[in-house]
Amino acid sequence: MDFLTIFTPILIVIIVLAFVFELMDASLGIGFGTAFTPILLIIGYKVSIVVPSILASELVAGLVAMIFHALLKNVRLGNKRVYRRRRRRKTKVYSLPNGEIVKASSNNKQIIDESAKEIEIEEEEEEIIIEDENDIVIDEHDEIEEIKLENGSIFDRFRNLTTDTKVILILSVIGILTSALAAIINVVFAENIYFNLSVKVYIGIMVFSMGILILALRNTKIKFSLKRIAALGAMGGFNKGISGGGYRPVTVA
Repeated sequence: MDFLTIFTPILIVIIVLAFVFELMDASLGIGFGTAFTPILLIIGYKVSIVVPSILASELVAGLVAMIFHALLKNVRLGNKRVYRRRRRRKTKVYSLPNGEIVKASSNNKQIIDESAKEIEIEEEEEEIIIEDENDIVIDEHDEIEEIKLENGSIFDRFRNLTTDTKVILILSVIGILTSALAAIINVVFAENIYFNLSVKVYIGIMVFSMGILILALRNTKIKFSLKRIAALGAMGGFNKGISGGGYRPVTVA
């Protein structure tokens, strides 16, 4: 009874905090491990207990959040659906006495006189490739044709995936490898006092640095690149395995 009396209030606090931080994490993509890990360390739990617990709980919660994000179409999974759009529009031109058809512009304004007849013709615009059918804006005279993609090789199949799916695969594969490496390091040095202290300092610096970087680079736009995504996956995965947090603070930010 004394055991339950002592630990029940702490467990209630942990459950409430876990709910709040995971709600924030699932909606914003950041916050559970990064915020919850330091709190558990402050309460008095060891790094060797906190990190595996955070990783296991985030695995389950992350899968559930991902399923609902996919159902709500916040993320586009699977293969691209590529369309070709032919748009036709009516353009005003002038028919000259000699049978020549010209558009009205400042360059040929001199040759268009009263004898020129104004007519309308249908002009075909350049073809536009669209990845997702939800992005298509169809006008009255548009023609839509779906393009069949080739899936002959592994590279073709990867190339034909949606951008969201490519990012998920790269982050997952590289993140798993680096997380496993960091977790092994964590287990090997679990009883080392200096290692545990350095991890705590590292977590504090990382959380503080991410806040500064978000504020400093909030208006900066960096060109999208799958190589950068791979680098982020490696960095985030190592942070996750070593500290239980730091994957999404790096990748989301």
